[in-house]
Amino acid sequence: MSSDIAAVLAVMFGGAFGAIMRHFLIDGTHRIAGQAHYGTFLVNSIGCFVMGCLFSVVLARELSESWRLFLITGFLGALTTFSTFSLDTIKLFQDGRVGHALGYVVASNLSGLLLCVGGYALVGRFMNH
Repeated sequence: MSSDIAAVLAVMFGGAFGAIMRHFLIDGTHRIAGQAHYGTFLVNSIGCFVMGCLFSVVLARELSESWRLFLITGFLGALTTFSTFSLDTIKLFQDGRVGHALGYVVASNLSGLLLCVGGYALVGRFMNH
């Protein structure tokens, strides 16, 4: 199998699993919390933490190209979503929930950065870098 086909398959299957996980997490959170944007916040937060963890693994050269494509490009690319975050924010503004919308933007960005750094630092300790 050529490396191009293997790369496409890795991204495709990773994306399929990420999209399925995203659907169930957002849908489940919506059922529990009653609002879809909490699910978007959850998947983006999980994705940022996992991205930080995987970046440490990549830096330690402990992740093959196929696994990087499967996990980072495919799985996390499909799990997380900036477009849905943006649409959720617009809907909050349209509903007149300006404070909630602004809080959502700030909380999403700060938690994303902190979780990514936290995941990177946590795994980096075990990878000795």
